[in-house]
Amino acid sequence: MESKELKIGKAGEHLAVADLLLKGIEAFRSSDGVCYDVVADINGRLIKIQVKTTQKVRLMSQRANPIYFFHIKRTGKNGNRFYDKKDFDCFALVALDIRKIFYLPFNDRIKSNSICIRDRAIDYSGHHGGGRTNGLYFQDLTWESFYEYTVQKMQKNI
Repeated sequence: MESKELKIGKAGEHLAVADLLLKGIEAFRSSDGVCYDVVADINGRLIKIQVKTTQKVRLMSQRANPIYFFHIKRTGKNGNRFYDKKDFDCFALVALDIRKIFYLPFNDRIKSNSICIRDRAIDYSGHHGGGRTNGLYFQDLTWESFYEYTVQKMQKNI
């Protein structure tokens, strides 16, 4: 019998594939055991995507504003292995409660075991590391932004 966490992860993978297909991008789930969950085809180049899923927004303390929180270790929140930059190209961060997927390139900007995503409409000043200039905002983590980043990166490598 599958654990609740595995079912949540699978739901996130399916949602990510559906999101990409609805955007007109050929995408499919990968097989179990590889370092990425979804593959997307961008102009003939295969993009490897690691999906991380959360069920709902979190309040990190009683007086905190809501954030989406994702563990990004290779073997989940209690794991001790980490991904390497060669393992995949981007994270698809799935928020199940709002059925949204946020796309984040896996690059040198990722320096933690977890990712917190905020809403630009909320004032986070006064929070640990708060203020509007710090952190990741879901309004910036669109497929279109990732696609633009990827196309620019591909052009540099030609």
